[in-house]
Amino acid sequence: MLILGTTAGLAQTRITPEQFMDRAVGRTLTFESMLDGRLVGVEEFLSRHQTVWARRDGSCTYGHVTLTQDQVCFRYEDQEHISHCWYPHDRNGTLVMQSLRGSVQEVTRITDLPVACQDAPLS
Repeated sequence: MLILGTTAGLAQTRITPEQFMDRAVGRTLTFESMLDGRLVGVEEFLSRHQTVWARRDGSCTYGHVTLTQDQVCFRYEDQEHISHCWYPHDRNGTLVMQSLRGSVQEVTRITDLPVACQDAPLS
């Protein structure tokens, strides 16, 4: 299915959560806001169910991943009561994530390097 992106009218193709995870597991992804280009954070996908999220300030926490039919959802150990869910898209080979609230993040870098944490992830 082809949809129009909410930012700058860019065409994007919605992909399944499984397709997103196929590209993410075992890798470290850098997320930036498509609104202003600001770094949101860096996430290492340890498995299909666990991540390490590094915030802009260098603090880290473990994340638990669940997949719905349309979304990739994250719950972080330091905020277990909040679920962050995203619709994954592909825009000409670039991963883009969109929330229900309209936030749009672009994956600007994918590496095989571990995430850099200021200290051990919080759990």
